[in-house]
Amino acid sequence: MIKIEAFPASYGESILVTLGNDKKMNILIDSGFASTYRDYIKDRLQLLSNDNQKLDLFVLTHFDADHIRGGIELFKENSTYEDSNIIKIEEVWMNMLRHIEFENLNIELSDKEKRALKSIARKKYPEELYTRYIKDISRTESISLSKLISDGGYKINKSFDNKVIMTNKENNVINLDIGVKVTLLSPNEQKVNILKEFWKKELLTIGLKDKICNNEEFSEAFEKFLVNVIPHMRNAILKNCSKKKDIIESIMEQDIFDEDSDEVNGSSIAFILECENKRIMFLGDCHPSVIEKELKKMGFDENNKIKIDLMKISHHGSKGNTSRDLLKIIDCNKFLICTNGKRFNHPDKEVLARIIANKTNEKKEIFINYRTLTIEPFLNEELMKKYNYSIIYGEKSKSICIEI
Repeated sequence: MIKIEAFPASYGESILVTLGNDKKMNILIDSGFASTYRDYIKDRLQLLSNDNQKLDLFVLTHFDADHIRGGIELFKENSTYEDSNIIKIEEVWMNMLRHIEFENLNIELSDKEKRALKSIARKKYPEELYTRYIKDISRTESISLSKLISDGGYKINKSFDNKVIMTNKENNVINLDIGVKVTLLSPNEQKVNILKEFWKKELLTIGLKDKICNNEEFSEAFEKFLVNVIPHMRNAILKNCSKKKDIIESIMEQDIFDEDSDEVNGSSIAFILECENKRIMFLGDCHPSVIEKELKKMGFDENNKIKIDLMKISHHGSKGNTSRDLLKIIDCNKFLICTNGKRFNHPDKEVLARIIANKTNEKKEIFINYRTLTIEPFLNEELMKKYNYSIIYGEKSKSICIEI
């Protein structure tokens, strides 16, 4: 049995996956905001710990505050790998700066250069918007998730020989305990290099030309820079829907795909989790062309689709992160979207239409942990009957749970 629990993480994301029957494995993917941890994740992890269970793996997909801010609270309270106050965390997957290779490893910075670097490192994590939550006192601290994990002695990227997590030409399969298999899909080397060059460009703007390395001093600034990047926005291009056609027909007729170009999203860790002959695809905020390319390397295409039992849609259902071409090579009838839609009005209607219009033999189920404004037109019973789908949304302040 595989149980997926998507926490109410506002417009962020945090998912707990529990696998196995007698012997269980627990995987936490991202941690949402500070409020997500304090209101939902903490109690859930303490219940696991009281039942003599642990977090076998904690995946932090990329440096985006709505995915990892809760992790700061967890690692602050949990203390160290050896002496855990909340729950034992066996391994952490996260691409920190120290995992990325640079040419200069031993460099000396002038006092002026050190001040410039510290000006980035002192930045705060962005606040969660559209909330009355006032307990995020630690936002006043200039604190680094990377440093908390490192200082706590946690095992970081152990399954990848303590190196950067990215796909390669040889083997992208990681075998975990109790027969669980992970197939890495993203990031690839190109996306890691794009992130690297993005960081170099920022350092050039503060006068650090040819003085770039991956030590702790740079690592904290790297993290604070990435979490404060302003997301690339894509304006709606849909015209008014024809009264003679339903919303899905109208959207698909006008649909033009423009892939997300955000450097941070492109660095997302994405993978297929496989257990008991079931496959679940977790896509973080990744770029669909990367996933499509990896699946085709594995031998899948429109005539030989990969069977996926649940697909966690990338980037909260943003239209630049789920393409029709990707959906065409995936045989899936269950989809999970994590967002309350409040900041970016996700999920985009184009993504919902692409999922619904993609031909499959069975009824589609779209799970979303909030009833957002953009799903309202798709809750029409005639549409659901015509296209053979349903939308299951979470109740207020409750996790949405799916068993596979």
